[in-house]
Amino acid sequence: MHLPPPRGNGCYGRFLKCLDRIRAIPIRSMYAAYESTLPNAHFISEKWRLLVTGDENRYLEITEEAVRRLLLRHGEEVRANDSVLVKEMVEMAHQSNSSLLDAQTWLHVLSADLTEWNVDSETDLSSFFQDVFGGSDPGEVFVMDRDSDVEEAEQSKKEISVEPHSTFSICGKKKRGLQVFRPERTNIDLVVDTHASSIAVVLVWLFYLFGFIVYGSLLVITIYSANWCDLSKFSCQVSSTVVTWAVLAVLLSVAGVFVIAPMSYGNNPYRSNIFRTTSSVTFSAIYGCIPLIVVRTYEDYDKDMRKIVEGDAFAAGQAITLAICVILVAMYVSNLLLSWIRSIVSVKFRALRYFLSTSNVRGELCLKYAASRKMNKMIENARLLHRHRQRSSKVVEGGQKSSQRDAFRSFLGQIEQYESCGGYFWTWKRVFNGDLLSTEGVWINTRLIIMQVAQVVVGVFFAVAVLLFVITVADEAEEARASLPADTPNWVVDLFPTGAMIKRSFYPSAVLAMVAQLFLILIYIPSATTTVLKYRSQVLPSFRSTYFHKYRGGVDSVYTNAANGVWCMIGSATLIFFIFGVLLFLFQWPYSQKVMLLILGWSIGLSVTIVLKMLLTMGCRSFQYRSFFRIRPGAARVSSLALECWYFGLASSTALCRVLQFLLAAALWVGRIDVNFLAEDVNFLGYGFDYVPSNFVKDLLVHEAHRHPYMERLAQMYLMKLKHPDTFGTHAGAAWRQLAVVALFPWMTQYRVLDSAMDRNEDDDISLDSDGSDQPLDIYEATQQRLQVAVDTVLQQDPREVMFKGADHVQEMVDKVEHRLVGARMEL
Repeated sequence: MHLPPPRGNGCYGRFLKCLDRIRAIPIRSMYAAYESTLPNAHFISEKWRLLVTGDENRYLEITEEAVRRLLLRHGEEVRANDSVLVKEMVEMAHQSNSSLLDAQTWLHVLSADLTEWNVDSETDLSSFFQDVFGGSDPGEVFVMDRDSDVEEAEQSKKEISVEPHSTFSICGKKKRGLQVFRPERTNIDLVVDTHASSIAVVLVWLFYLFGFIVYGSLLVITIYSANWCDLSKFSCQVSSTVVTWAVLAVLLSVAGVFVIAPMSYGNNPYRSNIFRTTSSVTFSAIYGCIPLIVVRTYEDYDKDMRKIVEGDAFAAGQAITLAICVILVAMYVSNLLLSWIRSIVSVKFRALRYFLSTSNVRGELCLKYAASRKMNKMIENARLLHRHRQRSSKVVEGGQKSSQRDAFRSFLGQIEQYESCGGYFWTWKRVFNGDLLSTEGVWINTRLIIMQVAQVVVGVFFAVAVLLFVITVADEAEEARASLPADTPNWVVDLFPTGAMIKRSFYPSAVLAMVAQLFLILIYIPSATTTVLKYRSQVLPSFRSTYFHKYRGGVDSVYTNAANGVWCMIGSATLIFFIFGVLLFLFQWPYSQKVMLLILGWSIGLSVTIVLKMLLTMGCRSFQYRSFFRIRPGAARVSSLALECWYFGLASSTALCRVLQFLLAAALWVGRIDVNFLAEDVNFLGYGFDYVPSNFVKDLLVHEAHRHPYMERLAQMYLMKLKHPDTFGTHAGAAWRQLAVVALFPWMTQYRVLDSAMDRNEDDDISLDSDGSDQPLDIYEATQQRLQVAVDTVLQQDPREVMFKGADHVQEMVDKVEHRLVGARMEL
């Protein structure tokens, strides 16, 4: 991270400070989160020697025998038996011009093979691919065979020829070598979300949806109403429906490929040029104007079709699709100008470059900040654990500290400490201030954004349609009552509801339906964020879960999420609208009013009785029970018998409440595709009744596999290894860093996958000294002590005191023993 140079206190200096603040506005929060977690350089250089060797009073002399024993001390038996690797490690350490494992040597062995890594790239406004291979076209980067020499590789690169790109991003290459990255059709990709502009993606999809609703519906209606058979016959209705749905599937698929792909052609962040932008602008203009002109100039409509075409709703739909096209064309032209400006703007204007950059680059910059922050924070937390224990630990004979054991104890003592994260307000606050991506590294995928925007648009149209529906039905009801003869009996007249009755019933239900829609729209991003954070923190198990296998298979089904989210929201709002509307209507309709009032009065009375029962139950529970035990057995037996007999009369309320709760919950949860309404075990002959949420989780996991901050950093490291196979990340450097990681995070050893030959037993007594006579491994001493404490906790309890204190004390004691046993198991 390059900081601005010091500024003076004069007028010019204050002016420069003001400019620095303005330039840092787009990245201020990201930089603050990154800077606050920078690792302590003194700790890294001075304390790792103590952590690895276990001795703070001497520097280890670097020899092959000492390195081998150092590896054995930390369980690296395979590496310790590799004489070539041990020799390379010693040679790497001796390159620091020191024969002792001091601070300078430590820093050298940890970073000697990482010189090609550009630390400034972690905060540069660029993608990780550009950080490795530069700002060239990623499609022009090739990796030659490992056995090819430099001259042959250079000759192979010169033989590469690129043909001009076609309209659909199909390019031909004559090359010798392996293409590292294929940037073709990234403009339509909704898995990795590599777009020049996410807003352009949303607009293209909105145009597609509106265009098909407006113009595609005409084709569907024409096909269904064609007189190719007698629609009065059931067989003709079935066949006509099958043909209509088949044609609808073909039209949707073909229109999606030949509309979305060409219109997205200029949204490729890696290949932005005037040809691609002109192509997208041309296709957008054609698809926006040609259908409008054809519909307006065509005259041979039948009566029903002409009524649709000349209606106000159809004209409004045409205006919306045309407006989306105009905005999209303006955006593509502005993106072309921004791309040209990016090539000439000076690097110093970072804030302006941030504004001019693509969505893909801005997103990857935030992920780089998040990855750096997470790793720095992890090192800082480990440093605090070691420092806390080193302050309170006692120095044993010989001047050595069991830092590893103390870190284990400190870690186990704080393992139950959590940070509250996720939730509705927590998520939306970080969405608006940008911390969700730059600090937490949670990527909100484009498909979810498309679904949310479509839900907003459809929700507005649904609200308008519902209000028009209520007004139309009320007017028709009034016309029906007015058309009755004057001598019609009153009981017949009462069968026809009044318009006011319908409005009083369905207007409140329409409001409830809109509130439900708003809730469903606002809950998806917090729900997705919470699910991602739960998987990251293992609150939701991944590979250890019996259900996780179904998420790993059929990941292509994520394409159903956007449509499911929109249609399920419509279904939920429709159910709520009619359920509450009909319920309120029955309270006003003369023929059902008395029955509904009777049910209401019975429900109120039953509710009062249930409240009294609950108060009585709570009173008896507080005085007679503690957890699973009864502190007053006699009174508890009498009260439980009386309440059990009483509840035979109240159980009908439970059945009624369950029915109403399930109906209302189902009406709302129909619109939620992010969480299960039925348990995952609910299935019949292998068919899961509530399988839709699994597709939503699959989409989150797919994007986590591509856009997790650690995955981005690992991808950059792998590309560096691909570019510098012999000098970057050598085996010797990896072995030294492995020692540092295990020493700094000793609890991480439980996650390592070791062969049986590498498993250590309790008889190991490996010292760093060549005679093998001093100290055993501290980890086993810590384990034995923790096991002994767990046993002593039980033995020191007085049985009479335990019974007097009650079940809560017993449960607390069991929890303490279980905590210590878990710690011992982790250490083993």
